[in-house]
Amino acid sequence: MARHAESLSFEDLLYGTSKLLNDKGECAFIIPFEEEVNFIEIAKSNSLFPKRITRVKGNEKSDIKRSLLQFSKEVKTIEIKELIIEITRHNYTEAYKNLVKDFYLKM
Repeated sequence: MARHAESLSFEDLLYGTSKLLNDKGECAFIIPFEEEVNFIEIAKSNSLFPKRITRVKGNEKSDIKRSLLQFSKEVKTIEIKELIIEITRHNYTEAYKNLVKDFYLKM
């Protein structure tokens, strides 16, 4: 259910996260890219501040599809990166392979 904003709104998710997270804790989310600005604003209103933003593209020429967002309760300089998944179909970038190597046996 956490994958669907209809059953758990961003407002509720971030409010609950802020209440449960200790002052040194961090949290991370994967959201559709088009929701990034709104999500960050809601997070800030709940005293959660972006630490790292990674924008994900399927390949070099495709549009950004997802945002990987990491937050903490401390205001920090935001590290912004881009991750490209594939060079060509089923030919994955080294950055992507390094990211998912612990989750896939044949990567």
